[in-house]
Amino acid sequence: MAAAPIVLAATPLTGRIRPVLNLARHLVGAGRRVTVVSGSRFAPQAEATGAAFIPLAGPADFDDRRLGELQPWLHELAPARPFWRPRSAGSPTWRRHRTPCCKKC
Repeated sequence: MAAAPIVLAATPLTGRIRPVLNLARHLVGAGRRVTVVSGSRFAPQAEATGAAFIPLAGPADFDDRRLGELQPWLHELAPARPFWRPRSAGSPTWRRHRTPCCKKC
């Protein structure tokens, strides 16, 4: 039985497409049929991996280098708070374990 073709899709942002292209390169190298779907500006890079390429349609096909022009309101957004912060050694929950392993726990 022949292996099913693989479709890899990514938003047309440089940081999102790079891992997809790397995966496509490995899959094509392993003999799989791969199609990458993303912004048309990434067509040359996708085809260089040996994968087929299908561009996104309409407003989804944008150039991430021009986001400021396309979405002028982006500069008005406040910086987001990180949703995860590493705990410091002084944090009260730093030493919390399910099972005590020493007198300090």
